[in-house]
Amino acid sequence: LGSKSLSSIGRLHLTGNGDLYFNNGADLYWFPEADSIELFLKAVNDTDTAGKADAHSIMSIWSDNKKNLYIATGSVIKKIEKSKFIITVYKSAGNWKPVSGLVAPNGDFWVMEYNDKNEVRVNKISAADRKEIVKKNAFQLYMIPLLLIVGILLMLYFIFRKKK
Repeated sequence: LGSKSLSSIGRLHLTGNGDLYFNNGADLYWFPEADSIELFLKAVNDTDTAGKADAHSIMSIWSDNKKNLYIATGSVIKKIEKSKFIITVYKSAGNWKPVSGLVAPNGDFWVMEYNDKNEVRVNKISAADRKEIVKKNAFQLYMIPLLLIVGILLMLYFIFRKKK
């Protein structure tokens, strides 16, 4: 199907529009309709699995109806937008690790996890809860860096302003 030499192919995901995504170790590849395998993202696995180049560094790949990809890796789930912007959207607590998930048509987020005892659980995060989490995290994601920049600019202003 392609001319790449890949040694550690892992999970496969076929999107609704026919694009095939798969991992080779920690790298995420894309097989669009053009019949050529392309590297989509390099080393996209979690820092917990950094240096791990086997097929299990990414446990699962899935997508939602907005064409975002999700990967379960290490102790987190990462959302990958078509623009290749990556954000961690879920972090497992304790010794739990995400193994798979899905986004329901109504926006509910389902995560399947396992732990060291080989127990399995499924968590549901409703669409309303997801919006509340995003709202709470928006301060950390946007406001804290903005406040730091404003603080640095004010400090530089007072240090370098000319006194009359």
